[in-house]
Amino acid sequence: MLSTDPEAFLFNVDLARKGQQAVKGVISQLTHLKSDLENYAQDASRRWEELEANRKKKDDARKEINDKIDAAKKLESRLAAKEKERLRKLEDDQALLAQQKWLDSGVLKEITNKASDQGKKAISYATSQIGKDYVWGAVGPDTFDCSGLTLRSWQAAGRTIPRTSQEQWRQLPRVELKDMRPGDLVIYFADASHVGMYLGDGAIVHAPRPAGR
Repeated sequence: MLSTDPEAFLFNVDLARKGQQAVKGVISQLTHLKSDLENYAQDASRRWEELEANRKKKDDARKEINDKIDAAKKLESRLAAKEKERLRKLEDDQALLAQQKWLDSGVLKEITNKASDQGKKAISYATSQIGKDYVWGAVGPDTFDCSGLTLRSWQAAGRTIPRTSQEQWRQLPRVELKDMRPGDLVIYFADASHVGMYLGDGAIVHAPRPAGR
């Protein structure tokens, strides 16, 4: 750097020195910034890996819990189904025993009354459903429960009767045994939990549990 003016020379030297220092400062700042960015990127990558690992652990734990819940529900369902089947069989056995005692008593042998026209229609409908499955709460046409069968049978005969065996017992007229005719309903148990239809000659048609009529 050449100059004929000593003061200008010194000024330029000082200016150049300051410029170099400024450049060094900027380079140093950029170097630190680059290092900070690299550290931040590494930290962010590490945090992402940790979060991803935690998310996978949570997903795996959630899946394991859901699998256990599903397994418990299936087991509960199987146990409930077995218990329901046991109770249904017990109730069916009780109904069969009560019916057999009633038939063995011989009281039906004295009944000689004939079915009414409506009674014949109700019997025709009920007997045409023999072989269809029992489903609690069903009212046909493919499945029935006991009162659903008697309901639909009498509807087919042109008469509407209550839906449940309890209401059929409570609301329909009651007749003496000697006055019973084919088509009349036979209510079982003190709680009126089962109902069938008298066919005549000591026979009934009903929807037992758990199979067909």
